[in-house]
Amino acid sequence: MPKASLVSVVEDEQFLRESMKRLMRSLGYDVAAFPSAADFLASPRLAETACLIADVHMPEMTGLELYEHLIEAGHAIPTILVTAYPDDV
Repeated sequence: MPKASLVSVVEDEQFLRESMKRLMRSLGYDVAAFPSAADFLASPRLAETACLIADVHMPEMTGLELYEHLIEAGHAIPTILVTAYPDDV
């Protein structure tokens, strides 16, 4: 059986982080969840991440800032940015 792709979830709200984690696991993905961009960037799982799901609004570093940081660092990870704020879309 092939190894499942790793989806990393970066979300500061615990309920949403756990919900996305459960959803991705139910779809057959390996999931790592992080409460902040800094935690994700410090994780050894960064190099394994096949897809990133990140909240737009987080303290310290937003999801967009995280995406831009990854691109500048040479990590072209497919990224999905999510928000609970309808005016952000």
